[in-house]
Amino acid sequence: MTVTTSETQEKAISRVLHAIDAIRAGQMVIMVDDEDRENEGDLVFAAEHVSADKINFMAREARGLVCLAVAPAVIDRLKLPMMTDTGKQVSTKSTAFTVSIEARHGVSTGISAADRAETIRVAIDEKSTPDDIVVPGHVFPLKAKSGGVLERSGHTEGSVDLVRLAGLKPAAVICEIMKDDGTMARMPDLEVFSRRHNMPVVSIADLIEFRLLRDSLVEEVARSQVETPAGVFGARCFRNVVDGAQHFALVKGESFHADQVVEVRVHRQRPLIDVFSSRETGRKLVDYGLNLLKSSDHCVVLYLSHPGGSQAFSDDTLEMRPVADAIAGNGTPGLAQGGNKWRAMDPRLYGIGAQILRQLGVRRMRIHVSTPRSLKGLAGFGLEIVDSVVIGH
Repeated sequence: MTVTTSETQEKAISRVLHAIDAIRAGQMVIMVDDEDRENEGDLVFAAEHVSADKINFMAREARGLVCLAVAPAVIDRLKLPMMTDTGKQVSTKSTAFTVSIEARHGVSTGISAADRAETIRVAIDEKSTPDDIVVPGHVFPLKAKSGGVLERSGHTEGSVDLVRLAGLKPAAVICEIMKDDGTMARMPDLEVFSRRHNMPVVSIADLIEFRLLRDSLVEEVARSQVETPAGVFGARCFRNVVDGAQHFALVKGESFHADQVVEVRVHRQRPLIDVFSSRETGRKLVDYGLNLLKSSDHCVVLYLSHPGGSQAFSDDTLEMRPVADAIAGNGTPGLAQGGNKWRAMDPRLYGIGAQILRQLGVRRMRIHVSTPRSLKGLAGFGLEIVDSVVIGH
């Protein structure tokens, strides 16, 4: 039997509601990635319900790193610096670790289950100040994006969204689930784990779908026609309601029906590279997008600005080696310093781009990418990739 979209949504909603009930009751749930990403699972429970027993269970049964995922306001209240600055080499997953923490009082070595539980209790207490914690410690805070899974489809955002939906403080304790041999547990292993411990399983895609029925992070603010070297195309401007960043799309095709396969090129704005670089870099990728519009009947070229709109030039400067060499055609502009390949698109932009494509009516797409990459969380947005074209291959 073919499962309809409404049936799929109902199943996702049911899984989320089951997980919300468990979280509200102080129980743990298993949160899984989409199969096109890590396909890993984290144990999650609300930080309000922390106990030494729960921390010990995570350490014994899940075996991963016990972390405290929180809303940005918690990080701001405790004045916690991030573990790395934006200029340093960062994880490809863009997991937002702060410095590790410990409660100033009421703990001994800090590593015991009871000590870590106490540190978490202190951290999430609205009355706590920076004077109530010390660094470094044995609890690892993670800063969730304000827009949750609609902004970044990661375990950090998913766990904070889940506890918020349960009506609890925006703080969750999470821990990766590993197998006995130390390798990561995948979906078949997680299903066994779920049955053994009677825990519900919910996916990040489920949460995205659940939240999309309630809210969105982007709104269309303008539309017009724009003349380009490749022709005249529809232009649509969207604004991120969280940080105010504006993104725009060039569109060919009056409307897209549900089965229509749309050619899609998503380009991250890099002004210095896009405009001034002279080698195989952003300018040629912009031209590729324009030529794709010209040659296709149904096409969207999405041009995404940097989250917050404030770091595009500084990021480009770091990415070019150096800017002067790139403009002059020396070296290999566009390469991350000390690296040998393009930086991947900021994971914060995936959710925003997916919502824009959804608002444009795209459901099925052939995506054109500059480097092979895994595109995460798209199922929850109702988007299907039917094919992926690597530019230049």
